[in-house]
Amino acid sequence: MTTRRVSTMPIGLSSNSVPVHRVADVVIAGAGIAGVAAAHQLLVRDGVRRVALVDPREPLSLTSSKGTEAYRNYWPGPDDTMARFMNRSIDLLEALDRDSDQAFELNRRGYVFLTADPVEAERLRGHKGPAMEFVEGEDAIHARFLFVNERARAMLHVRRAGYMNALKLGAYLLERARTGGLDLMRDEVTRLVTSNQRLVAVELASGARIDTGALVFAAGPLLPEWVERLGLGVPIVNELHGKISFEDDDGLIPRDAPLMIWNDPVDLGELGMFPPGVHLRPRGARSVLGIWTYDTRIETPRFPPVFDGDYGEVVIRGLAEMVPGLSAYVSRASGAVVDGGYYCKAPDNRPLIGPTSIEGVFLLGALSGFGLMASQAAAELLACHLLDRPRPDYAAAFHPARFEDPSYQRVLATLDPRSGQL
Repeated sequence: MTTRRVSTMPIGLSSNSVPVHRVADVVIAGAGIAGVAAAHQLLVRDGVRRVALVDPREPLSLTSSKGTEAYRNYWPGPDDTMARFMNRSIDLLEALDRDSDQAFELNRRGYVFLTADPVEAERLRGHKGPAMEFVEGEDAIHARFLFVNERARAMLHVRRAGYMNALKLGAYLLERARTGGLDLMRDEVTRLVTSNQRLVAVELASGARIDTGALVFAAGPLLPEWVERLGLGVPIVNELHGKISFEDDDGLIPRDAPLMIWNDPVDLGELGMFPPGVHLRPRGARSVLGIWTYDTRIETPRFPPVFDGDYGEVVIRGLAEMVPGLSAYVSRASGAVVDGGYYCKAPDNRPLIGPTSIEGVFLLGALSGFGLMASQAAAELLACHLLDRPRPDYAAAFHPARFEDPSYQRVLATLDPRSGQL
């Protein structure tokens, strides 16, 4: 593939600083994984000719690479909408994996949920199925995962799941899109130009203008600001989530381990009782990612996000409940790298994909903690709306106008902002 050289001057300005006037079939605001996937979908899969991807930051630099980089089709209730959506996205990810000769390190090692609690064991048993293996008994579990706490009495191994390298996936999609003619602009959409509630152009921070009939907001955690500014009436918030990375110098976690989750509360003594869900996965030659969402805060995004000073130590202590050997790293917790990002969430914890009340303006967001795994099906659905093509049967569940539908209020009553969240 050939690589198009990107100018180092501010995008949208010519060499004599006169604003450039452009025309595009579609403008995408936001170069996170959602925006990059949408650009790839439109240019490579759907043959759209002129697509501009606009972001003042480097692509994939805000939140797209700040999570576990994992995927799953395991999506507990209240119905199978999200599971069908994710299965489609995984189909597309697997096709990309084959086409790219495994360029983004997709694996299928699964998710493993562990418990020492008999009540939780019975709940996990209820989820077993063709692609979900239930294993019971301390000896059976310990024989498979020697490093796990010997008290673990049951586990559920979700098979159509695993993890990947988010930055490499993004780079692969971006390169294919650029080869297809993507106009990648280091700039920022600042104003919409409309006529009779129909989009006709966007103006950028540089002073440039792009005449276009279609704008996709794929702004990640910055989406609520635009939703409010445009009066779209879609209630979304940002929830802070952190993770840590530390070196496994003693080689406790095998490099081929699944993503592993301890499903029981953890008593950390003087630090208090913490909720279930501490989890880890290996990364690279020696690193381990540790995640524990025990203190979710709704806040206005700030970059970089700020986390509690003891977050790294708390996570390692929690992980040591699942993997006792990790307790040796508590004294080195200050060396753990702490980062993270925001789950941009709708009240039902489902995405917003589709048109708005302004003709030509589309949303591709509220992808919560599942943006990477959902990116392909989300981009495909967005293209169906934008190009007025037949849509999958889950499209209505993600339409931005669903909260105005009285019949959806009954569905919403069965959901909460953590629906499907692990």
